[in-house]
Amino acid sequence: ASWTGNLLIFDSESKNFTSSISLPNWTLNEIFGSMIWDMKFDKNGDLWFTDQQSNSIWKYFLKENKFEKYIIPTKNSYPISIVFDSKDRVWFTEVFGRKLGMLDPVSVEDNTTNGIREFSLPKTIKFETLGPLSISSVVNSRNSIDETTDDNDERLWFSTVDYPYGGQIIKFDLRKENFTIYDLNSTKSVPISI
Repeated sequence: ASWTGNLLIFDSESKNFTSSISLPNWTLNEIFGSMIWDMKFDKNGDLWFTDQQSNSIWKYFLKENKFEKYIIPTKNSYPISIVFDSKDRVWFTEVFGRKLGMLDPVSVEDNTTNGIREFSLPKTIKFETLGPLSISSVVNSRNSIDETTDDNDERLWFSTVDYPYGGQIIKFDLRKENFTIYDLNSTKSVPISI
């Protein structure tokens, strides 16, 4: 609940909200609250989410009932989407920052920019907004995913939207740390998600 700064827990069996957890030091600066576009649980059951107003990625440690906030180095970056790679790193996109970011849970420190890397998007990527991040692994010759996958075999994917129509599909190779751009502007379509 981004106006009030709370996480609400909904019980799908009783169809009721069962509790509300207040975010620490929450102040409302915007008339519409903060834009929190993405929330995901990691493999340990902890909740990660984006926060436009504080320019941060938050982590809620479920068992400890505690929050940490990791500040994105680029001011007013507008984080919009998050995804985890095979090394449990948190990748995110920045609409106004025009970057792809990576947060290493081992290196981050609460309320700082430590442990966060950013990759500037190539100037040939033009957009008004970005679609959600996806991650894929390279498929082996038997058409199955190699169980030994590491970041040498992983790719991040997201779409861009350039109004009124057009956009691109973007691939980021985690090993090479480079972008491949698939331009869809000639199709007069609007790529929303992958």
